Amino acid sequence: MVMDIFTLKSQQRPGNDNVIEYVPNQTVNNWNSLIWTERYNDFGEFKMTHQDPKYVWDLMPPGTLVGCNASNEVMFVENHETKFSVDRGPVVEVSGRSILAILNHRIVCHEYRFYNDKINSTFKSTDEIGRKLNVYNIGSYIAELINNYGATRGGHIHYDTATELPIKAYNEINSTPTIKDHNESPGILWDHIRKLLSDYHYGVRVDRVHNKATRNESNLFAITVFEGRDLSKSVIFSEDNNTLVSSSRLRSIKNYYNKLWVVRNDRISTFEEYPVIDGVRHLVTGFDYRVGYLQASDNKLGDYGILADKAKIFFLEHQNKDILSGEVAPSNVYEYRRDYYIGDKVAFKSQDGTLTNMWVKEFIYSEDENGFKQYPTFESEL
Repeated sequence: MVMDIFTLKSQQRPGNDNVIEYVPNQTVNNWNSLIWTERYNDFGEFKMTHQDPKYVWDLMPPGTLVGCNASNEVMFVENHETKFSVDRGPVVEVSGRSILAILNHRIVCHEYRFYNDKINSTFKSTDEIGRKLNVYNIGSYIAELINNYGATRGGHIHYDTATELPIKAYNEINSTPTIKDHNESPGILWDHIRKLLSDYHYGVRVDRVHNKATRNESNLFAITVFEGRDLSKSVIFSEDNNTLVSSSRLRSIKNYYNKLWVVRNDRISTFEEYPVIDGVRHLVTGFDYRVGYLQASDNKLGDYGILADKAKIFFLEHQNKDILSGEVAPSNVYEYRRDYYIGDKVAFKSQDGTLTNMWVKEFIYSEDENGFKQYPTFESEL
């Protein structure tokens, strides 16, 4: 087998009893199939099948941390599903997601607002009790959100040692984009982070390899906020240049909306997101006019900023789709991680010669009785 999956265990670091580190523990043997998926600005996931349910349950019960030799991603086991058939006997399917999914179980305690201080050209935030935090860019703030609300004893959270995690978030983004105003109410930490990642097209990755930044700390997993590169002039995928064996392209308006009605206590707020072509905003009518509806549950009738953020998330989740997936050729001239990575902008050349810029949305490793395969998924710039 090309792919190895193994469990991770915690132990005291030799020579320093105060530091807990996570190291590979046991390799999972004799599995039937394994799919390991990395994603740019969402959780990665894995799925493994095995014909010995007891062996797998004893080795990797729910909550077990697992790694794979093909990836730096760290996952935890969430599901065991055992199926039985006369032909194959018992088969257990084990699945889980990136350890980032724990951020779905951490809470932002305070209401805060992001804003751009044009006088000082400094990006700042305020929370409900008036503190101000100077942050040099959005990437730093995303890392700070993870650290303060999901990993460490941040100075402005509701203190609870049980929320601490063996991770630390870092920012790899140097540039500061045009700052957008955000108004946030208390809620699920990942919802806040996901919206910021989508707004600025940033990604997060998990590193289990101990680097200089983490080697001397008790936070053993590094969560890095990063931005994809523009490789559209140098990395071009197509079916006829020895880069893709096969491909499938989906273009859809099925779930697309361009207007939203938000209803709150019989009061309606409307939001629009119409296409901009050559710098001109185009109004739409008739069959092109697609209206969505959202019932707001809270009572902050005057807080337009919170409504605008709800609308922003809605539109992000209901865009036109242009998604390309394909199997990379075994002798591919482009090697994942070396020549391109999730989040990078590349180009796809269709059979008529048209070039479309697309970003690498996810990357899948797969191995079963048919061999080892790799599947990138691309999404076009819309």
